[in-house]
Amino acid sequence: MEKSRKLWALGALLCVLLGLTVFLIMESRYFAVQVGELIQLKADYANYVIACKKVIAERAEVDSETKESKKKKQIADNESSEGTDEFVTVNRDFNYLRRSALAYARLYKRELAISELYRAGREQLSVQNSSHRRQRIRRKERRHVLGLHNRHMDDLAHVAGFIWPLKRGSYRLSSKFGPRRRANGTWGVHKGLDMAAPLGVSVQAVQHGVVLEARNSPRGFGNVVVIAHSNKLKTRYAHLSKITVHVGDTVEQGQRIGRVGNTGHTTGKNGYHLHFEVIVYGKQTDPLYFLR
Repeated sequence: MEKSRKLWALGALLCVLLGLTVFLIMESRYFAVQVGELIQLKADYANYVIACKKVIAERAEVDSETKESKKKKQIADNESSEGTDEFVTVNRDFNYLRRSALAYARLYKRELAISELYRAGREQLSVQNSSHRRQRIRRKERRHVLGLHNRHMDDLAHVAGFIWPLKRGSYRLSSKFGPRRRANGTWGVHKGLDMAAPLGVSVQAVQHGVVLEARNSPRGFGNVVVIAHSNKLKTRYAHLSKITVHVGDTVEQGQRIGRVGNTGHTTGKNGYHLHFEVIVYGKQTDPLYFLR
């Protein structure tokens, strides 16, 4: 019984030793394969480094040859240009060029053709000069018309006799007619007068006329009133808090047409003011021409 146990233990030990031997053999084979792959990668990397060095050397040689050739060419150009002036003065006078060209063309019996070319060029130049003269005349006529327009404006202002749309002492001028910087920093044209005043101050008609518009305008004017004083003159009152007239009403000078407000597109939460425009022949004009 004791002998059989020893034999069984010896057999188990041999099995364990055999298993470890098989395991070690398999591991050694695996590591041998891995070592072989690493050796191959090392060889490939060494070949790649050699190829890169060769390419870099060839490129450096080509670049050095190119630089040397450019340098030689520059030296040759400098040597060939020695003794000559850097700038050559050319007489560009029209008559001198014409005489030179005719003298050269005379040697080859082409004088007539060159003469025709210069004659055509002279005619084209005269046409251009006449065009410039016409443009100068148009500019002078435009300035003359503008002068007449300004004189006509003075006559209209004298006849119109507009009073101020707000009573004196109830407002201050916050923005005049002309160029004005917008909220986004760009420049534009302010086409009227802005008169800052408290909310609800009475707005009066500057002259008798007929109400053409009395509504909330979609153009940013808010509550707006437009009055026609003649077929030439109209006035606009914008950003009103309240409108007290209707379209078609005939209003007299000084009659209340609304109250100061802040409707429409305005700057600031408390920017109560009246935007006032004078429209002459459909164009906004500086109201200070007409107000007295």
